Amino acid sequence: MKKVAYRYTSFILAFFFLTSCSGDLQQSAGPAGEPGSEVTFSQFSDIPIPGGADLDLDRTIIIGKNQAEWTGRLSFSNWMSMTENYDFFISELPKFGWIEIAQVRSEIGILTYQSANRIMIIKIENLSNIRQFYLLPYALSTGLCQNMIRVRPKSLAPPPC
Repeated sequence: MKKVAYRYTSFILAFFFLTSCSGDLQQSAGPAGEPGSEVTFSQFSDIPIPGGADLDLDRTIIIGKNQAEWTGRLSFSNWMSMTENYDFFISELPKFGWIEIAQVRSEIGILTYQSANRIMIIKIENLSNIRQFYLLPYALSTGLCQNMIRVRPKSLAPPPC
């Protein structure tokens, strides 16, 4: 059991380290050279966003067009304490249909949730006096499910692989 938990934690940490190593991002154009659309909070109606949060467009990457198909990284900052951010997500995510899989509270906090065939990893960290948090939802595809270590609460249905 410890081996499975160690692998799962290693997978999550490796995922965060790899996604946080990106350099300067450039806004991409839309189809056929059309300008890309501006990212707004209303595009993410399946994810609760704390009041007063500011979207960091330089660190945000969105791939996909609609709520059911998008993946990427949303980067926000706010002035709430880390505890307030934890409490916000822990209380609000179940209202949006997300089920907790794991949580790590430390200098850099990690929350992992599942909703239907999607997984979301939330990374919360202090940067000066600002709390930075990343939301990384992605769809569970067949390839990912075959390679993923399956650790989940008994109440959570297995992913559709």
